[in-house]
Amino acid sequence: MDNGALDVVIGNPVQAALATTGMQAQAVASVVKKSGQQFGGVIVANPNAGIATAADLKGKKVMTLKNTAAGGFIFQTHYLLGLGVTSPDDFGHHAVAKNQKDIVNLVAKGAFDAGFVRTGMVDDMIARGEISEGDVIIVDRKETAGFPHAHTTILYPEWMVFAHTQYDPQNVSRMREALIKLAEGTPALDAARVQGFAAPQDLSGIIDALNAVGMLPAASN
Repeated sequence: MDNGALDVVIGNPVQAALATTGMQAQAVASVVKKSGQQFGGVIVANPNAGIATAADLKGKKVMTLKNTAAGGFIFQTHYLLGLGVTSPDDFGHHAVAKNQKDIVNLVAKGAFDAGFVRTGMVDDMIARGEISEGDVIIVDRKETAGFPHAHTTILYPEWMVFAHTQYDPQNVSRMREALIKLAEGTPALDAARVQGFAAPQDLSGIIDALNAVGMLPAASN
């Protein structure tokens, strides 16, 4: 997108934050999923690992996704920094998983003390019978009215549609209106596997998180 090859992109919140800060991309609309317009990070722990709070992750065996994953690394790392824990340097052992299911399963089995996943992963696995209630705990568990899943971190914006900085602002406005008007069940929404679109959310929270974990270019700090 930075070379002008693309005018409009649907990207994850990290991509949206980097594009709007580093390339002055224009926010078009936010994606609405079944859980809403937000998601967060979850720290799961084995009930027998001796982890009562997130600060207890120091010295523990922790599995995460790669360091560019919003709900599988960045959100939790930002949260832990506020508690004086540097992820992953303060862990006794750190491993990177290819998918979030593996993280939950390995924590449930006791192979790892804790892991990082996005909101909804634990609930989905319980609903499918892949794990049972109590196999893992959610550390520093929080509930937010109107949001269906427990979380450890604060909630951040979901995926976003954004446009090149030089894309016609009038077209951006028309596109935003058209996307927001799409009714649930419309073939275009079904194809995109989303519930709908809404006015673009404020990205300042995720920009703060990216800045804290050193993922923003120096010029954007």
